[in-house]
Amino acid sequence: MRKNYTIAILPNLKLISVSFLLMFFFLFIQQGKAQTSYKTATNLAVPKITSALVDAIHPQGSFSIKDGQLDEIYNLKFSFSDAQLKALSADRLIEGKKITFEQTRVMVLPLMGMVHVVGTLDIGGHKGTSDFQLAFKVNNDESVSFKGSRAIKLSDFVEGFPKNEVKLDFEFVLKNNTTELATLTP
Repeated sequence: MRKNYTIAILPNLKLISVSFLLMFFFLFIQQGKAQTSYKTATNLAVPKITSALVDAIHPQGSFSIKDGQLDEIYNLKFSFSDAQLKALSADRLIEGKKITFEQTRVMVLPLMGMVHVVGTLDIGGHKGTSDFQLAFKVNNDESVSFKGSRAIKLSDFVEGFPKNEVKLDFEFVLKNNTTELATLTP
């Protein structure tokens, strides 16, 4: 006589199926909880420099180009004019203070068209280290156009400032002012 095992397996199959369904159900609930978004309670004021004020950045520096690519940047400095500072801060936190940046280190990434510049940021006489990620493009006249932005917490530089941020959006062009000097040998 032959025994039929399908009847004995059928209750176990139902139990296993229900177990898998419950397991997947609980996994999806946990995943949904992990993806819950939260809104922050504080709002940071991040004013921007308008494009009309882009010309007010006073860049200085020199650079070298090899094989049509930016190779190195030397002594990059830039400062923001009074018009920009008034536009930055509606609550007059930085009005009348001079903001300047002076390069201490630089890393040029020509394939990415990016420059990472580290230097001293001075806000009204209070200095701190800051960095800027700048996108660049070498122009046909061998000048270099830079574009970047950086959010700065004013409280990191000046004690007593509220913990708000100022976003510096800017672009500028550096032109090499090298003159070819000829030397005469007797």
